[in-house]
Amino acid sequence: MVASAAALIVMSFLAYDAASTVRYNALTPTLGGIIFSIPLGVAGLMLVRAIRDRSEKGFLLQKGRLFFGALGLIMWIALGWAYVVQIGNSSTYEGGFNTKTQRWDPNFSERSFFVLTLGLAVVYPTGVSIAAARYLYLDAIRPVSTTVAGRDPTGEMIAERNRP
Repeated sequence: MVASAAALIVMSFLAYDAASTVRYNALTPTLGGIIFSIPLGVAGLMLVRAIRDRSEKGFLLQKGRLFFGALGLIMWIALGWAYVVQIGNSSTYEGGFNTKTQRWDPNFSERSFFVLTLGLAVVYPTGVSIAAARYLYLDAIRPVSTTVAGRDPTGEMIAERNRP
């Protein structure tokens, strides 16, 4: 997620004026990519930190749960990379061809484009990704318990030896 967010920022600047065929402002693709990449990067960094914190010490894995969590993460990463690949392509912004004006109509109005991008950025990486990663992926990584269940005979022997 972090890599796709970084690539999206770079591609956002390269996509300057990519939507000129539908008469969008030259900065619209750039701003749309940046709007989407910031929460994607933040969510990715939070996930990396959480995984590192859970796996620094001994841990157990619930393989089935981890598998489904990983599938979800791969899907979200793929969506981020799809945006990276498409952001600079002018046909991404084009709807149908208007025979009256002999021009391409936009898929969305410019305002709708920003509202949709912002809504998707808030729901997708920050809301859905964090929640699903937390419950599917991160909860599949369980720390090994450092407490002993029941009576600890070795601990009792050591405690007996250390008594004055």
